Amino acid sequence: MYSEESNFNKEINFLASLCSKQYFSFPRCKDEHTCGKQHVGRVYYPCIHYFLGNCKYSFNCKFSHVLVSRVPPTSEDAVCFFSLMDGCNNQTECKKKHVSNLKELSKFIKFDR
Repeated sequence: MYSEESNFNKEINFLASLCSKQYFSFPRCKDEHTCGKQHVGRVYYPCIHYFLGNCKYSFNCKFSHVLVSRVPPTSEDAVCFFSLMDGCNNQTECKKKHVSNLKELSKFIKFDR
């Protein structure tokens, strides 16, 4: 039996293995061999809009609706979606939090599974 903390760590490790530029960036990354990150189908890739609390597609969304922010996206405690996949290109200018400590991170995000 897994603890909640163990499951959270596994989910975060999976996120960190994903290419942050596969879907939500321009130009998009098209080759996982070049970037060294895992490219997955949309059903496994977290929806940035759901994470921010405003996905208009609901059940018709082609992306995964498991990653949820525990704080409003306008809050100063909002976590950078791309930092979860080690892919934020603007950490110095990014207005969102970049949290590396998993215990602290669990205060700001959760997984709905």
